[in-house]
Amino acid sequence: MNLFSIKNTKIKLDITMLFLGSLWIISGNTVTLLTMMFAVLLHEAAHCLSAKIFGLETTEITLYLFGGLAEIKGIDEDCVKEGIIAFSGPLISVFTGFLWQIGAEKSVLPFWQEFIDYSYAIALINLLPVYPLDGGRILLCLFKSMFGIKKGEKLTKFIGVSVSVLFLTKNIISLILWGKAQGLVMAVFMVIASLKTIKKPKNVYMREKSWQNIENIKIIKAYENESLLTVSKKLFGTNFYIILVFNEYHDVVGMLTEKQINEKLFFNSAFTLKEAIKNQNSQVP
Repeated sequence: MNLFSIKNTKIKLDITMLFLGSLWIISGNTVTLLTMMFAVLLHEAAHCLSAKIFGLETTEITLYLFGGLAEIKGIDEDCVKEGIIAFSGPLISVFTGFLWQIGAEKSVLPFWQEFIDYSYAIALINLLPVYPLDGGRILLCLFKSMFGIKKGEKLTKFIGVSVSVLFLTKNIISLILWGKAQGLVMAVFMVIASLKTIKKPKNVYMREKSWQNIENIKIIKAYENESLLTVSKKLFGTNFYIILVFNEYHDVVGMLTEKQINEKLFFNSAFTLKEAIKNQNSQVP
C-alpha cells in the first residue's frame, strides 16, 4: 500500500503492518503505532541518505512489522558501500534514541520513552547476523570479500537461518517454562524472512525451466563476478549453451551465448561476466 512519496522515493506499507496497525488503532494504541513508524522511518532514512552520498538512488521504502526495507539501485555493486549503507541504519537508530534520552533528561525535549526504547530495539534487532537484516547484509559483504559471491552468500544465509531458528527456539522455551516470550512474533518473522532468501525466486525458476525445454539448449546460471574461463569449463557436449548472468539477488543482468564467451575468452581469459556484458553493451550501436 502506497502512503506518500518524497521526491522520487515511494513510502509503502506492507500488508502485515496495515493489518496489525489497524488492530492497534482499534485497541487504542495509535500513539505506539505512530512512534514505531517514526523510528523505522528514521532508520530507513539513514540508509537513503548514506546511499545518496555514494550517488545511489532509493526507489522505495516499505514499512514492515518490525522494520523497513529500502530499495537502493546498485547497492550490490560495491561491498564497502553496501556495508556502510547497511550499518548507517542501526547507527542512526542508536544515535537518535540516545539524543532524545539526553534531551529529555536535560528537559530540552519532552519525555518519550517509547521512542527511545523502539530506537534501541530496532538497532539491536537489525544488527543480528540474519539476512536480509542489516547485520546479515554486513556479514554478506565480509564473506563475499573473503570467500567470493557464491560461498559468501551460502554461508551468510546458513548463519541467518541458524540464528533465527535459535532465536525462535529460545522464545518458545521461555513461553513454555515462564509463560513469557516478548520476542516470539519477531522470531517467527525472522525465520520466515531468512528462509525466503534461500528459496530461488519463482520468476527465475520458471525462466530457466522454459529455456531448458527447448531442444539442445542448456541454461547455465552464473554470477557476474565469475571469470569467463571458469564458465567456459562448463561448456561441453553437443548442446548449445546460453549463459544467463545473475547478480547476487538473482536478478538477470544479461545474457551471453557460448560463441560470445569463446570470442571474449580468446582476447582476455581474466574477464568476468560482468565485464563481458558491459563490453557487449558498449558495442551495441
